[in-house]
Amino acid sequence: MPKSPGNTFRQPIYYGSTGDPEKDSYYGDGSTYGASETNAVIKHQRNSSKNPTSGISTTPKLDNAKKYATYDGKYQAGFVYVIDTTLLPEHGVTAHDVAAHATLPAIPGDQEIILVAADFDALPPEIVVEVIVV
Repeated sequence: MPKSPGNTFRQPIYYGSTGDPEKDSYYGDGSTYGASETNAVIKHQRNSSKNPTSGISTTPKLDNAKKYATYDGKYQAGFVYVIDTTLLPEHGVTAHDVAAHATLPAIPGDQEIILVAADFDALPPEIVVEVIVV
């Protein structure tokens, strides 16, 4: 479930500083002036708790997904949802490749893709083809 369900996948960037490096933009970071999907991608990947969006973070790296599923070992078990990316267009899901937007992704090893449902809510279950218990 997104941290900000029902809200369009856009975030504003304006001149000035909030004093919070996870919310501010930096020259050359890929941000655009005003509200845009690019800004939402950049701010979401920096810290989705401080920058909640209607996007869901995903990674094609199974080992990374397992770490996230258990909160890096905080919990003994978790779930990894395997998504068939060829089904995304059919179900109105947009994929945003973080590396295509952010010049310096926060966690480049994740190869993060942020998925956004057409209604800006939960992803459709039809795109999940397997659930792995870790």
